[in-house]
This record gives sequence, structure tokens and C-alpha cells, in this order.
Amino acid sequence: MSVPALPKKPNFLGCYLIKSLNKLYASRGLYIGFTTNPRRRIRQHNGELANGASRTRRKRPWEMIATVFGFPSKVSALQFEYAWTDPKRSKIARAIFAGVNGKPRRFSPGAAGTVQILFEMLHLLPYVFQLSRLVASCQHFLVSALLTCLFRTCSLHNIRMWPLRYKNYPLHVRFLTEEYAVLKNKCDPLPAHMQVSVGPIDDLDCYRKARLSEEEEEEEDNSESEGTSRCHCARVTATVHALRGPP
Repeated sequence: MSVPALPKKPNFLGCYLIKSLNKLYASRGLYIGFTTNPRRRIRQHNGELANGASRTRRKRPWEMIATVFGFPSKVSALQFEYAWTDPKRSKIARAIFAGVNGKPRRFSPGAAGTVQILFEMLHLLPYVFQLSRLVASCQHFLVSALLTCLFRTCSLHNIRMWPLRYKNYPLHVRFLTEEYAVLKNKCDPLPAHMQVSVGPIDDLDCYRKARLSEEEEEEEDNSESEGTSRCHCARVTATVHALRGPP
């Protein structure tokens, strides 16, 4: 069964988390990646299609836990993939490991901890704009006071400034099953401009639009074929009348 191709301009840019169902790798069977077609990508990891990641071949079969999408560009999605894969080395994500009294913060092992890191990352720049962090970074009192007044005035008068428009990524976290959706209960709620949902891959908007476009193309083909057949019948009838001659 072939997977229908997405439009030439992909409307899905996201990262995903998959888990190995092989009992030999139960403790370390997690993988994070980037994709423009999650349905095709999970089939590649499971060997059903070519071009799967070599790191995941020995740990087959795989099951997708969650995907986060809605990035404005491929570069930003790849940066998020790197930060989520190795958060301690990433300049973006390593701040979430800062603990209290010099002790580093620890997360749960396995998929639960990986989802916790995901939700914590979505509260950081550049995925959400935080005025407190920007003001705190300004050492001069007058600069921080001016920034505070500026952003408060813009928020009161509903003026969208470029940092707010650029930094607030409208990301969407999608859990594939109810079993894995329980993992979000241990995490802090996402910012107001982000969404969390539960459902299969086929219900994503990118595949719905692809199905609608396919149905529209089929209807157009059917209408064209019906019109062609009618024209052909009319031509045959006219030819027969011409051969018979006048009555």
C-alpha cells in the first residue's frame, strides 16, 4: 500500500519521538527525529520503506509517541530536534537543567522524562517570548524600565511588535494514543498560543488536505471523462447521420 505524497510545498515541519517495541531495548529504545511526513517516516523506521535511519534498524519495530509541529521553517525545526535530542549541550535547552542550590535538575527516565523535557523546552526562548527574561538581561535600570513600559503599552493597545510575532511559535504537540497522552499530566501546561491534542497520524491537517485534494482531482477527472464520452457519442451520432444521408 503506497503512502500518498504530500503537496510539493510541505505544510508539515515537525519533530517526533518514537519508542522501540523490542524488549531487548526497553530501557534505551527512544529516538528523536525531524520529518515532513510522519506517516511515511515511521514506516521507514520499521523497514517498510527505504531510507530509514541506520541507528534504528536493530531496534525495530518502532511506535510513534508524539510529534511537535508548526515550525516556521525547516531550520528552526532542525534546531529544535538537536536541542531535544541533546538538551544538556544545547544553548537553548540546557537552562531547564538549572536546579536549586547548585544541584542540577533531574527528569524521569524513559519516555516520561523525554516528554517532560519537551514541555519545558516549549516554555523557553525562542519558542515563547518572555518579557521577564528580556528585561532581566538588561543590566541598566533605565533600559529595562523603558522596555517594560514599551511592551505594556503595546499589549494595552493591541500593537503586535516584531519580537512577539517572531518569537511566539504556534506549535502543536500531538500524542498518537491515549496511553502516551497520560505523560503530559506530569508536565506544566503549555503556553496559551500552543495546542495539545490526541489522535492518529491520519487525522493531521496535512493528510486531510491531501485527501480532499485527491477527491477533488478524482471528481474533476470523472467530470472530464463524462464530458469526453458525451462529445464522442455526439460525434459518432453525427457521423452515422452523415453516412445515412437525408431521409
